[in-house]
Amino acid sequence: MWRAVTNSLATMVNKKKRNLEQNSLCTICGTEEEDVAHALCRCPHAKYLWEAMGNTNAISCKPDSNWKDSDWILDISGRVSKEERMGLMMLLWRIWYVRNGITHGKAAIPVEVSQRFIISYMASLLEIRQHPNANLIKGKHVVQYGSSMPLPRQCKPSAESSSWIRPQEGWMKLNVDGSYYPSDGKGGTGAVLRDSSGNLIFAACGVLHRPASALEAEMVDCREGISMALQWTLLPIIVETDCLEMVQLIHSDEKAMSDLAFLIREVKLLLKGNREIVIKKVSRGQSRDCHVLANKGRCESLTAFWPDDNCNFIPHVLGADE
Repeated sequence: MWRAVTNSLATMVNKKKRNLEQNSLCTICGTEEEDVAHALCRCPHAKYLWEAMGNTNAISCKPDSNWKDSDWILDISGRVSKEERMGLMMLLWRIWYVRNGITHGKAAIPVEVSQRFIISYMASLLEIRQHPNANLIKGKHVVQYGSSMPLPRQCKPSAESSSWIRPQEGWMKLNVDGSYYPSDGKGGTGAVLRDSSGNLIFAACGVLHRPASALEAEMVDCREGISMALQWTLLPIIVETDCLEMVQLIHSDEKAMSDLAFLIREVKLLLKGNREIVIKKVSRGQSRDCHVLANKGRCESLTAFWPDDNCNFIPHVLGADE
């Protein structure tokens, strides 16, 4: 934790300052530079764990989007109770631990697992503090929580955090999301196909070189995602995207006259095939796994395909979705 407070963590920003990296963007989400505040608060895997702990009584403070670097850690630590400070330190440590695992190619730990670990560890530390001479091997003891920190409870993720809805039986659901970064002109694609039980059929990401706009990235991703899904299932497909403009263009009966007319026609042809395909607009939270994949493809110039559950860096997102 001292390394976080002194801004000494191996974030992308710090690596770039030491000429170890050429790009300071977060390699997990790709939405902004990875400083200490982003890595521990704003990156998706961090944000979801903050939300999960916020659904308990263990953590009352919420991350601020204006936090930068590491000054905020000492500030909020001084404003919470001793018991909550313990939980806060455990939360930040766990976030960095999970982040390191993802960065080094390990399977991401589901949010609910980290939530249970933190609460259990806090209870164990309080038990040792309150019963220093007890023989813990013989059994646990009653732990008294201070008035400033009621008894923590394990909660299911909130509706906002678990808003992905399984398709009805006999259908598949394809989530797609495109990514575009105007400063370097690169784009990315992400697609995830799951069945009515929530099982992962495939996950995919790709890089787009010089797409004209974010809308073009979304259209390319939709076309490629549907094409792949048609090869992996014989069932009807629900396609979900957070791009309202794309959905409106695809559903429009008017002849497309824009620069993207050829992409719109290709998607419409896929929808008019002998397979029932429904495309609809959903919130960003309902396709957050695709958002992670699209940014990974863009940031790492990566085109990859993972059948079944072989995509080991998004289980924390899938766990939050389901």
